[in-house]
Amino acid sequence: IKLITGIGEPLIGRLLLYDGLTARFDTIRYKAV
Repeated sequence: IKLITGIGEPLIGRLLLYDGLTARFDTIRYKAV
């Protein structure tokens, strides 16, 4: 949906992590093998 509407930033090459205890989002970069 983000790519179609052009709103926001897609998570291509990144992993989104959510910490429910602190209500915090983090991203980690990765490369496909």
